[in-house]
Amino acid sequence: MIQMKGNISKNNLQQFEFQISTPLTVINSQNGSGKTSLLKCICGVTKYEGWIKDRNERIKTKDISFYFSGDDFLEPEMTIQQNYRYYIGTNKVNVDFLRNFKLDCNEKCLVSQLSSGNLQKLRIMLTLARQRKYYILDEPTVYLDKETIDELCTVLKKNTIEGNIIIGTNDNYFSEMMSEYVIDIMENGNAFY
Repeated sequence: MIQMKGNISKNNLQQFEFQISTPLTVINSQNGSGKTSLLKCICGVTKYEGWIKDRNERIKTKDISFYFSGDDFLEPEMTIQQNYRYYIGTNKVNVDFLRNFKLDCNEKCLVSQLSSGNLQKLRIMLTLARQRKYYILDEPTVYLDKETIDELCTVLKKNTIEGNIIIGTNDNYFSEMMSEYVIDIMENGNAFY
């Protein structure tokens, strides 16, 4: 169970206090409400006053794999499989995991040749493929079409990823598809749940 309490000065998110007790949580709120700031606090990227713990222990940054919309960590002149090996740190490529996201596993396909939607799929897949306790995805449905959002929902609902997944979104379709995991917590610069 992840518990959080604190505040951020000079930010839209002024106060937060809540707990997450499920392995998959979707935080739904509108743009500018502070959900990305909250996720960055969890990751240790944004400074805040307060605490974020899991079973009374502070969450360590090394235990988190995260992707924030707009981050581009991919190597464009490498293939999908080379990026996988580079980012995950292993020579063994989990081709089945790649196929879950319907990515072309062709060893010759360079990342620079991928569409925006396939680049987004690859970023999500690489974030989830790392062995961590926590996975944070901010606005993962950007550039994804309805069919791909459905695929993402299926992968997430299979619950084959060990660890806690926390997703921030303002995508109503995605939130509707993941409704059993959604919490609407942001209101007037405060997050309480």
